[in-house]
Amino acid sequence: MPLSITDEMLEKNPFFQKSKQEGRQEGLKEGLQKGLQKGLQEAVVKLYKKGKSSEEISELLDIPLDEVKKLLKLKG
Repeated sequence: MPLSITDEMLEKNPFFQKSKQEGRQEGLKEGLQKGLQKGLQEAVVKLYKKGKSSEEISELLDIPLDEVKKLLKLKG
């Protein structure tokens, strides 16, 4: 008969708890990074549509010019 591991057993296991917490932290970190990247891209596009050059956007947002150009290409 196969050994059955219950949720209760897992919840009591310190290794499981640590792994679960690390997984949550990694997920939050990844989600935050994606959100920040999306917000930055939206800001770049908005400034570009308002007539700012790539160079001006780079200076205003303090990001490398090649990053500005990359974000504008992604939004295409």
